[in-house]
Amino acid sequence: MPWRWLYTVPLRLRSLFRRAQVESDLEEELRFHLEQQIEDEIARGKSPQEARYTALRRMGGLEQRKEECRDTRHMNLIDNLMWDVRYAMRMLARSPGFTVVALLALALGIGANTAMYSIVHAVMFRPLEVRDPDRLVRVYESNRSRNLPAFSASVRNYLSWKEQAHSLDLAVFQGYAANWTQDGEPERLEGMAVSASFLPVLGMTARIGRWFHDEEERAGRHRVVVLSERLWAARFGRDPGVLGRKLFLNGEPYSVVGIASGGLTIPVAPDLWVPLVVDPDASRGNRQYTVIGRLRPGFTVQQAQAEMGSIAGSLERQFPESNNGWSVSIVPLMRWLVPAEIRTALLVLLGAVGMVLLIACANVANLLVARAEARRKELAIRAAMGAGASRISQQLLTESLLLSILGGAVGVAIGYSIVGVARRSLNELVPRANEISIDLTVLGFALSVSVITGLLFGLTPILQLGKMRNLDALHEAGRMSQPAARSRLRAMLVIAQLSLATLLLIGAGLLLQSFARLQNVSLGLDPGSVLTARISLPRARYADGEAVSAFLSRLTEELKSAPGVQAAGVSNAIPLGPGSTIAGTAVVVGAPDSALGQPVSLGWRSVDAGYFAALRIPLLRGRIFGWEDDTARRRVFVLSQQAALSLYGNSDPVGRQLRLNDAAGEVIGVVGDVRMKSLADPPERVVYLPISQGGRFAVFALFVKISSGSSAAAASLIRERLREIDSALPAYGFRTMSDWVGMSSARTRIRTWTLALLAAIALALGMIGIYGVLAYLVILRRHEFGVRLALGAPPGSLLRLVLGQGLGLAAIGIAIGLAGAVLLTRLLETLLFGVGTHDPMTFLGVAILLLAASLIACYAPARRAAGADPIAALRTE
Repeated sequence: MPWRWLYTVPLRLRSLFRRAQVESDLEEELRFHLEQQIEDEIARGKSPQEARYTALRRMGGLEQRKEECRDTRHMNLIDNLMWDVRYAMRMLARSPGFTVVALLALALGIGANTAMYSIVHAVMFRPLEVRDPDRLVRVYESNRSRNLPAFSASVRNYLSWKEQAHSLDLAVFQGYAANWTQDGEPERLEGMAVSASFLPVLGMTARIGRWFHDEEERAGRHRVVVLSERLWAARFGRDPGVLGRKLFLNGEPYSVVGIASGGLTIPVAPDLWVPLVVDPDASRGNRQYTVIGRLRPGFTVQQAQAEMGSIAGSLERQFPESNNGWSVSIVPLMRWLVPAEIRTALLVLLGAVGMVLLIACANVANLLVARAEARRKELAIRAAMGAGASRISQQLLTESLLLSILGGAVGVAIGYSIVGVARRSLNELVPRANEISIDLTVLGFALSVSVITGLLFGLTPILQLGKMRNLDALHEAGRMSQPAARSRLRAMLVIAQLSLATLLLIGAGLLLQSFARLQNVSLGLDPGSVLTARISLPRARYADGEAVSAFLSRLTEELKSAPGVQAAGVSNAIPLGPGSTIAGTAVVVGAPDSALGQPVSLGWRSVDAGYFAALRIPLLRGRIFGWEDDTARRRVFVLSQQAALSLYGNSDPVGRQLRLNDAAGEVIGVVGDVRMKSLADPPERVVYLPISQGGRFAVFALFVKISSGSSAAAASLIRERLREIDSALPAYGFRTMSDWVGMSSARTRIRTWTLALLAAIALALGMIGIYGVLAYLVILRRHEFGVRLALGAPPGSLLRLVLGQGLGLAAIGIAIGLAGAVLLTRLLETLLFGVGTHDPMTFLGVAILLLAASLIACYAPARRAAGADPIAALRTE
């Protein structure tokens, strides 16, 4: 019966512990009796070696005596295991120095691997909380001739795809910004405008209430909203009565119809969702929407790609003015959510922490071999008393597994702390970073790593067991011989450590060089003392470009007149920040040279007169536009230097006519190039338009150049001036321009310093390993060194001998590591900037660093060898 089995478990465990205690006490008693026998034999005039040998033969096998004293013929596996664990804990407690060093090495290796695996698992491998996540795809528009392999989609093309596609269910969405006015105070909410098919495509349902209907995608019926579970809990206390409540978003009433599930975080976790009003008359050339799809049953990605390519070809023939050269590209949704750069960086770091763990295992294996060598007499005694090889192997393996599990427990604690820091640091840099945690899967990984590492380094002393069990160990007196096989084994472990350390150091060196060059690139602007903020202008009160321009003009003029403000300007996006240049096509009007009359793909931004002054973007030719250009009916452009070169070559573009998309205007100036996307990307070709001529944007970025005072004071000034002009508008997202520059390189900085830290740990472990090998070698050969000194050998020769052996091991390990780096550094190619994967200076610098560090590690054992006492060595003869 199960209940009887449960009842007897405590009794069985108590019996096992008692038997283990009896066995342990018995072994202590037998060993004490052995020592008494040896003393008696020595008293009879025998040498210590002969006395020990005679006593062992007289006492017989220890294992057999155990069986006799316990009046039993059977020791089951659990009995042995319990005794081995108890004995292993006692042995570890007797060697605190060894235990602490081994645990620290293992804890660092296992902790780093646990933390890194938790990050990789959460970001790359944990399934999305949707139905059949592997059936979800991202649908791009692509144009190979314009070097646009993956671009946003046109909403008109999306409608055509949805009508004609048989392999996919499609949904479309874009970002949405809402100013929520509650109790007279405006609050900024981040949301998404989505099609009614968005939730069905994901295979999810609303937590409470309902999702949108198809008819709510039309203007006039779109004022419904679904709240996120986070906003529902934070602002409404999870009150189900919120359904049907009116919320004023951007000055318009919206009715709450549902609460979304907490797992709805694709592609981000917004505060709310509203219906996307699809305009069937919108331009097909306006590509600014994100389209996702779900493969219908029986279809594959390849079949969907073929069908969508055929539909795109039909649309290209039907609408050549907007779809010429445009096709469709489909990729799995996870490949879009986690870009290739992030996947590569995470896998590189996962491989790096794996190397650190291997180095730690090699270090612990070296310690265990040295410890087993020190226990040769003990093992030989146990063998002489009857313990078989399997029994001794079981004991040694139990010790190594216990050590690795203890190291794993400490490593998991270290991993918890690392994961907490990583979740906070990576939240804005890595997708799904908020899901990083140590769950059961990660704990299972940590346990597996602990057991595997215990087996890995625990097998090393077991392989030497046969040589440790022979009776020669009983005949050793004051001197110690040098076991060549074990010395070779320890040397091989050190070579492996240094090879892996070389790989990590070269990778870290390449990334450090890349990061240093990235920090020195020319931005094209001056980020110093510039505060940025974002403002969302509701369409209900700011319906056209002139109303927007008038509001922004008043705001910037009042800010510029305030004390401590040097310049103020606005744009539809922040350089190196959120938003990007909008793709367009420009053609020179009336170009006499046919080469200059070809269409050029570039981007455009909408800015005001103070934008260039606030960011110190230099004017190279002509002039920049002022507010008078906003009110003028003629269209004007300011070009970046790269855009001017692409369109007009070396000729002066000022005063020339240019057609951007479907609108023609005059070029009035040329400004310097600015890095818009990231520090690693080259400056874009950009056309700047006045605010009133750049179209209707929902969100604008404000730039304030501060001449005195703090950023906090400037932020208060912006809020005050904004409240005076329109009290319903909140300013949010305050950051200095230097912060945006830092965030642009944050991913590079984190992966660079993480790999550098791992390389430093690997270097330290490698140096400890080579020091340990040489120190042990000196102990083994102290008799030889003493004899050499007694025969007249100069101490310097012994110093050179030991240094030569240590540096020889280091040179072999470094050479192997350099050869491996030639092959493996190719994996870093996409992560580097301005430096090659086989940079000779990095390879040479790492080799010199490792040789210098090895020399320092070798020097102390070499000095100890040169200072050996010849008198003590001769006394042992």
